[in-house]
Amino acid sequence: MKIWKYKLQITDIQEIEIPEFSRILTAQVQNDELQLWAAVNEKFQTYRQKIALYGTGHEIQRNFPGRYISTVQLHKGEVVFHVFALDRGQE
Repeated sequence: MKIWKYKLQITDIQEIEIPEFSRILTAQVQNDELQLWAAVNEKFQTYRQKIALYGTGHEIQRNFPGRYISTVQLHKGEVVFHVFALDRGQE
């Protein structure tokens, strides 16, 4: 296993290519960019993992927001996002 880093965009929903059976560890801001870290085994085939960002106070347009990963603050705490991994088939 290795720990890989994925740069996230500031958008409602995005996809990252990640190996099957990976474990998403956390999301944090590093050098003013939103990053996600996961423990991966690169021998497994990859799939597209959907990641959702919800701003504090914003409406969540789905029944279940997904599996919570982390809360991150940008612009000296002026912008706060809550990062979730969506289950397959969930959008």
